Amino acid sequence: MATTVPHSRLTPQLRRGFVVVVSLLHAMRHLITTLVLLAVFVPGIAYAKRKAPPKVEPVIYEGVRYNAPNDNGRRAYVQAWATTTNKMLWKVTVFRNRIDPMAEEAMPPVYIKKMSISDGKLILVAENDRAYSVNLKTRTVKRLKQSPPEKTQANKSPAPVGRLSSAFAVDITAPAWLSSGR
Repeated sequence: MATTVPHSRLTPQLRRGFVVVVSLLHAMRHLITTLVLLAVFVPGIAYAKRKAPPKVEPVIYEGVRYNAPNDNGRRAYVQAWATTTNKMLWKVTVFRNRIDPMAEEAMPPVYIKKMSISDGKLILVAENDRAYSVNLKTRTVKRLKQSPPEKTQANKSPAPVGRLSSAFAVDITAPAWLSSGR
């Protein structure tokens, strides 16, 4: 049987000791709660570092607009739309991002970053620099051994050769004092 000491019988030193112990326990409880919350939520923040998928400019070729939506990251695909009616003609999967549920860490998805037309084929370059071609007539996908050299896209006109833009125009007329006949 424990006996309790009346509050009035405690010496001032014991009272201060109890106050210190109680305040230390209170501070430790807050510290432990904070550490537990950090251990639970910080790893989730560390994995949320994937930047947004790249925006790929659509390519227009022979009245068809080709675009790569880059929507959910499970698969990379191309859609073909008629420019006159704005109806989808077809879509084809270029590659899939495999998700392994047994993997310790999730691999970030790979998206298409560039699209162009070359020799009647749609050339796609992924973020990991792998290149693919889509035959526009047969809709077959083929992985290329290397990325093709950079070419102008079908819907973008090349810069005129041998002409300067107005920002670089130079006035080459002779000054008045030179042509005054001296």
